[in-house]
Amino acid sequence: MFRNYKFWFKAGAWALIVTALLHSLSLIKAPTGENDTERQMLERCVEVLAGHLDLPLARIWLLNPKDNVLELQASAGPLTHLGADSGRIPIGEFQIGLLVKGPGPEHGPAHDFSAAGSEPTWSGHLTWAPGEGITAFAGLPLLLGDMLVGVVGLYCRRPPHDETLELLRQLTGSIALGVKRLRAESELRARADFEKHLLGIVSHDLRNPLNAILLSATTLASSEGLDALAAKIVLRIQSSADRAARMISDLLDFTQARLGGGIRITRRPVDLHEIIRGVLDEIEAAHPGRAIRTRLDGNGHGEWDSDRIAQVVQNVVTNALKYSPQDTVVQLVTATERGWVSFSVHNRGAPIPAERMPSLFEPLLRGTAEVDRTGRSIGLGLYIVKQIAEAHGGRVLVRSNESEGTIFTILLPR
Repeated sequence: MFRNYKFWFKAGAWALIVTALLHSLSLIKAPTGENDTERQMLERCVEVLAGHLDLPLARIWLLNPKDNVLELQASAGPLTHLGADSGRIPIGEFQIGLLVKGPGPEHGPAHDFSAAGSEPTWSGHLTWAPGEGITAFAGLPLLLGDMLVGVVGLYCRRPPHDETLELLRQLTGSIALGVKRLRAESELRARADFEKHLLGIVSHDLRNPLNAILLSATTLASSEGLDALAAKIVLRIQSSADRAARMISDLLDFTQARLGGGIRITRRPVDLHEIIRGVLDEIEAAHPGRAIRTRLDGNGHGEWDSDRIAQVVQNVVTNALKYSPQDTVVQLVTATERGWVSFSVHNRGAPIPAERMPSLFEPLLRGTAEVDRTGRSIGLGLYIVKQIAEAHGGRVLVRSNESEGTIFTILLPR
């Protein structure tokens, strides 16, 4: 494009060059893909610059503040194979390194070097350039405020016009913002992954000492000769350890679902009605003052993971008891239809606020603003319920309003 630059400018075709560069700007500003890396984004940038400006070579270096060097990240154009010594350029050396002064926030543009009309004095990494017809070099720092991110280097066969350099400065600002955004996203992902791994490790390592506490408390509770106070203390230890075990189990399920590609299940022929009866016996023993009414209709047989389905029933019914008045009845009803089995749990508590419905099954959140004063929940119950249902190929539906109360329905294919 610059090869016939004077003709383009005199013919009034500068608008076409501006249009092409503005199109380049929109491409660079476009949102990056979910798995896009910093290097991939920079490679697209130099391809856009080299293509629209008809450059034999365009490169981007990023600053390594620890070693105080610029490291080559992306290169595009017919001459990308040249200049192998340009991979790491110390600050203050060669044309690229001279664009910046020193490490830290004081980094700033020393100059945009371009040779107009006469061949520049090539040194260092540019000694090969004259033999390839390169007669001009433009270097532009990538800046965020006064902070240096890197440098863009453009190798030209004709000196770029001032208007071109000004527009290129806008492009370098967009590239710098893109680098900043990708680094921030990468840092957030790394932090989230670390937290998930930490949760899994801590939860797993807590199980052994907690199991020892539970075993000891169970043994003491069954021994004879305990006075009333000692028996009460042992039961309190046992209850607290049971609660902690459930929380750890939820945390392990959470990390498995998020890091392991979903909760694993083992299918075998079971009867849903038997699973429900067994779970309700345990729940009723733990909540002697509450009424749970059941209606188990149809054929409850299917191939599911009985332990996981029991976990779903436990979570949903316990939630229904927790968020409904003591004098109300919780209802559990099963139904069958065309290869599907479902069970619904209905309570007459306050409805779930409409604004909380979209995030109801998100981890570490609850459906109401009510604080769990019993300390029995860490906000993973419904998330795990949904994960288990989906692992079976099923789904979870919820309906909640003032007139009906709240109904959770779990649908499972046989």
